[in-house]
This record gives sequence, C-alpha cells and structure tokens, in this order.
Amino acid sequence: MFARLKELVNSPRFQRRIIFELLSNAIAWSVTLLVTQLLRGLLIVPKLENGFGAFNRKQKVMVSGDTFDIISWIIIFLVGLLVFTLVEQFAERLLKGTRFDKDSED
Repeated sequence: MFARLKELVNSPRFQRRIIFELLSNAIAWSVTLLVTQLLRGLLIVPKLENGFGAFNRKQKVMVSGDTFDIISWIIIFLVGLLVFTLVEQFAERLLKGTRFDKDSED
C-alpha cells in the first residue's frame, strides 16, 4: 500500500495536478481580493470615521453594514466560483494535452 502511495505521489501527473490545484486556488483567491477592494471603492458604510457618510466626497453608494456584508459575500462568491471554474477548465485541458496523459486516472 505504501509503495503504491509513494508511486502515486512521485508520478509527474499527480505532481502537476497538485500544482494546478494550488495555482487555481491562488488565482481565485487573488481575484476575490481584487473584487473586495473594488466593492470598497464603490460602496460606503456610514461610520464615525467617515462622518456617517457626510464626508462622502467620491459619491459612493451608501449602504448599511449588513447590506454591504451580504452584497460583498454574494459577489465575491460568484466571481471566485467563476474564476476557479475557468482556471480548472484551463488546467484540465492543459493536463490532457501533456505526455503524462497515459498515466492512470484518479
């Protein structure tokens, strides 16, 4: 059993798949961070530090804290899922085109 596991871990296909999984997760995470910054640039939550929205010089959309949390959660989830799926599809196509395709499937 350990010999089979060692063989699996040392196979180039397995290593490439792990790299692609890590890469797709990293790309999706990075894009969700960018989307979060974009949302913070478009929406404003009234707080003491911004004068409860009175000092809104950039004319951002004012929303409550709960609304901001809900909107950001939904948008970040959808964008992250879309990016993750696209990167996964790209990785699968790239893996199928390699010479390691003759290895056993998962």
